Amino acid sequence: DLGFSVAPRLNAAGRLSDISRGIKCLLTDDMNDARRYAQELEAFNQKRRTEQERIQLEAEAIVKAQEVSESKFALSLFDPSWHEGIVGIVAGKLKEMHHCPCAVFAKSGDSLKGSIRSIPSVHIKDLLDLVDRQNPGLILKFGGHAMAAGLSIKPENFWHFKRAFSKAIKQHLDAKIPTVELLTDGELEAFDISLDNAQLLADSGPWGQGFEEPIFYGNFEIVEQKVVGEKHLKCRLKLMGDTHIHDAIAFFQAPLDTKQVTVAYKLSINTWRGATNLQLMVEQISASE
Repeated sequence: DLGFSVAPRLNAAGRLSDISRGIKCLLTDDMNDARRYAQELEAFNQKRRTEQERIQLEAEAIVKAQEVSESKFALSLFDPSWHEGIVGIVAGKLKEMHHCPCAVFAKSGDSLKGSIRSIPSVHIKDLLDLVDRQNPGLILKFGGHAMAAGLSIKPENFWHFKRAFSKAIKQHLDAKIPTVELLTDGELEAFDISLDNAQLLADSGPWGQGFEEPIFYGNFEIVEQKVVGEKHLKCRLKLMGDTHIHDAIAFFQAPLDTKQVTVAYKLSINTWRGATNLQLMVEQISASE
C-alpha cells in the first residue's frame, strides 16, 4: 500500500510542484491539516495521470509520423507543452514499448531539459560522455547511470542532439537493431498459479533494479478478451491442460486473433470493491508456435 498508494501521491507533488506538501502531510499532528494536505496530494496525482496520458499519446503520434529508420536505434522527442516533471515517466514507457533508448525533452527556462531511459545493452551515461566528446558544447550538462540519465541542451540544438544521439547508439550497437530479451523464471504448474503465491511474492518485496520481480511463462488459451481504457487488453486465460480460468491484464496491447498464446506474466493481487483476487500481469503475449 505504501509503494502503490502513498508513494505515487508524494512523488506527484515533487514532479508538478514541490515535495513540501508531502513532507507536511507526513509530519503534521493535526488531522484536519493532514486531510487537507492529502487532498492536495491526490489532486496532484490526478493531474499527473492526466498529463502523463496526454504526453504519452502525443509522443506516440510523433513516433508514428517518423520514418521507421529514425526510430530503430533511439527516440528523441520534444514538445513545448510537455511538463519537465513527467517526461521521465514517459521516456520509460516509450523505452518499454519500442525497446530502444528514449530521450524526452520539455522546456525549462531558456533550455530544454531531457530525461533518458535506456536498455541493458546501452550504458546511457557512457554514451552521453561519447556524444559530449564528439560534439563539444552540444550538451550543457548531464548526469546519470547505466539505465537512466538527465541532460540540458539549448532549444536550437534539439535536432543536432537527436542526430548525434541516434548516430552514437547505432555505432555502439554496430548497426544491429536492439532485440527484446525477456528472461523468465520458468513455467508454473497449474496449482502454483494461485492467490497464495501472489501474496507470498508480494510479501517478499520490494522488488526493483537488481532484485527483479519474478516473471513466469506458460501456454494459455484465451477464453475471453476485451479492450479497456481504449488501449489495454483485459482477458481471461486458461493454462493449457487445466480447467481454472484466470483474470489477466496486458497494458498497451491490442486484441489477438488467435486463441492459443504464450504468455510471460507476473502474479499479482487485484482488490476491487472489497474482493481480493489473483490477476496475471502480462509482460508479453504472442501466438503460440
